[in-house]
Amino acid sequence: MSSNYILRAEKMGKGTLNVSRDKEFAEDGYYAWLYEGDPSRTYMMTGVLIVAFLACTCFPIWPQFLKVWIWYLSCTLLIVIFGLCLVRLTVFVIFWIVGYDFWILPNLFDESLGVAESFSPLWSFCKSGEMLLFRLAVAGGIASFFYWAATQPTEFDGMIKAQRSFLDDLVSCRCPHALSPCAVPMRTNGPVEFVCPLFVCPLFVCPLFV
Repeated sequence: MSSNYILRAEKMGKGTLNVSRDKEFAEDGYYAWLYEGDPSRTYMMTGVLIVAFLACTCFPIWPQFLKVWIWYLSCTLLIVIFGLCLVRLTVFVIFWIVGYDFWILPNLFDESLGVAESFSPLWSFCKSGEMLLFRLAVAGGIASFFYWAATQPTEFDGMIKAQRSFLDDLVSCRCPHALSPCAVPMRTNGPVEFVCPLFVCPLFVCPLFV
């Protein structure tokens, strides 16, 4: 007891002992043996932590290929995390609208659990509460959003519209510059102007722009 390998303890409850300040030996007392275990693993993890910290601080002098690998790895992990969150939320909303709570990896973001416990269980499924009107309102809002998004013009539609307008100008000879395949220059008192008389358009050229 003088070397603090064995300490006198007081019983606080069932299976619970507390170290006592009284170090005198008593036959009816409770004693605890302190054993920290093999410190080799602790030393090894401490060394790994120091090496990892130094490696991170020396990142600017890493070889270029290692920087590229780290960049690809970071982007891949970020995409996987965002994709997993999006899939979890989408699946939950779909099942929640029909009256059930279905979560993929329900403990994934629980900070009170360890790494292994965060991935267990793989899913949870149970019936949700009432809130029928609220679920119907959410379903209507989502349907309205998708309808609005589907009816909005895209950049591709704008490009097709502009291309058709440009080709119509070429065919109808309203193009004021020399891009038309049938435009011929005419010299007037002012600058050279390009006109597109229909009689000079070859039959095998104009149909291509219709």
